[in-house]
Amino acid sequence: MIDLPSLDPVDAAIAKLGQSLSTVESHILPVVDAAGFVVAEDIRSDRESPALDVSAMDGFAIRLGDFLAKPLPIAGVAAAGRPPLSLPARSAIRIFTGAPVPNGADTVIVRECSRELNNEVDFEIDVERIQQGQHIRKRGENASVQHLVLSAHSYLSAKAMASLATFGPPHISVYRKIRVSIINTGDELVGMGEKAEAWQIRDSNGPYLEQFLRQQPWVGEIERRSVGDDPVELKECILDGLARADVVLLTGGVSMGDYDYVPEMIRQSGCRIEFHRLPIRPGKPVLGAVGPKGQMVCGLPGNPISVAVTARRIAVPLMRKVAGLPMADSIRWCLPAPEVSIASIDLIHYRLCNINDSGECEWTPMMGSGDIVALTQSDGFLELPPNYRSDQSAEKRYRFYPW
Repeated sequence: MIDLPSLDPVDAAIAKLGQSLSTVESHILPVVDAAGFVVAEDIRSDRESPALDVSAMDGFAIRLGDFLAKPLPIAGVAAAGRPPLSLPARSAIRIFTGAPVPNGADTVIVRECSRELNNEVDFEIDVERIQQGQHIRKRGENASVQHLVLSAHSYLSAKAMASLATFGPPHISVYRKIRVSIINTGDELVGMGEKAEAWQIRDSNGPYLEQFLRQQPWVGEIERRSVGDDPVELKECILDGLARADVVLLTGGVSMGDYDYVPEMIRQSGCRIEFHRLPIRPGKPVLGAVGPKGQMVCGLPGNPISVAVTARRIAVPLMRKVAGLPMADSIRWCLPAPEVSIASIDLIHYRLCNINDSGECEWTPMMGSGDIVALTQSDGFLELPPNYRSDQSAEKRYRFYPW
């Protein structure tokens, strides 16, 4: 096992490999087509927000100094999408939310405190309850010109697209979506839906990984294939994956058995292994390598839960680096269930669990790392330290990784 510093050897392994990985190239897209991509440049506001003083409410725009001269004649209507009007002396202008505040006005009185009669407006509110500037959104109060709206390496989600639509240029630079090659290894595998003898296994890792990756919006093309325990054929698949993809994920064949050819074939394919075997359960045999052109190569163990855990905990942060994103992704900090039955092991433990209505983790019944039923019934897993024991007097939270 490669010695890795720091209190968290998993984070250390991810950081070590991440330093060697290449990020995919960027290209220019019309801003209207950019949703779902990762932006490759800082986006700054091209104008102030708001671009001028606007009303925050429906009501009447006045000069506060004219309030005592009420009722005031209604001199016009200010609506959103129209140039600002000018407010005559001792008058009011009816105004709608988002409309430019008329030149000369300094206060908006809401419609609920107003009474209209014969094209005049009276106000049913004491002057002491009015503040100059009330219900006016000031020019530039949200953002000034050249304010940083979106940082480079941000994912263009729905909320990001709102900012991009408001402030962005007509074209922007984005990273292309990454290409992934999935290689499932083992003579025992048969395809999804095929008849399986008792000594065979229907491949669940391939369909799981494909669908899991399709949930990552920055992933583009995915190809998937199966290969038996044949080193020559395996090497050909790895080389083909490296030629066509940015990320190559393999399942099975990474341990110490006679038919575990994956580590050696990865080396023979021109890749440099950065870590192999980590102090974790499940998933200890996991392998991480960098390809000749900075591609990410990850050998995941063969058991389904090991695949799911190592894909979520290790592969996803590294793939984010390739996609142009920060490696850290969203996790939660959760309280573990009070009852626990974890053996005293000197390994980081990934425990399948569900989140209850109180936000606490409840352990998912599980018979081992091949228990697909437990995987299906869980919400994710909690990362527990070596030799963890439940302490009901403590309120310590641990990292929860949702599927």
